Amino acid sequence: MTRDRVFVSYSHDDADWFDRFGTFLKSVGGGVWSDRDIEVGDSWFDEIRAAIDDTKVAVLLVTQNFFASDFITKNELAPFLAARDAGELTLVWVAVGYSVYQGTPLEDIQSFNDPQRPLESLSEPEQNAELVRLVYEVRKLIEPAEG
Repeated sequence: MTRDRVFVSYSHDDADWFDRFGTFLKSVGGGVWSDRDIEVGDSWFDEIRAAIDDTKVAVLLVTQNFFASDFITKNELAPFLAARDAGELTLVWVAVGYSVYQGTPLEDIQSFNDPQRPLESLSEPEQNAELVRLVYEVRKLIEPAEG
């Protein structure tokens, strides 16, 4: 199995943030996946599991809604953490909104940005600058190393 995909995990309650990030992420190319790629008639659970198995970089758009989702916690976050611990993928969590992340498995994983200054607390130009920085970070992680 070749892990070559960027999987974006987000709460549907935060779809507006996914849309904003997705606009910037289009420059990464076709290897980006979210649940919006599930086609009518597909087994959505099987599609999510297959996408997780192909993931090289998991980007988590974290808000309190993210942690409140039992589906995300059980079916996305848990397998991502297991794959990360096995050295199979890189997990990038982005503090989009204020959340009680302390006491969660993400507490001991370095976040992309300061959880005390999540994206929602920044001005729109600052948010855009952070989203650009995030895309560059994802590109570095997904592209093969030269050498």
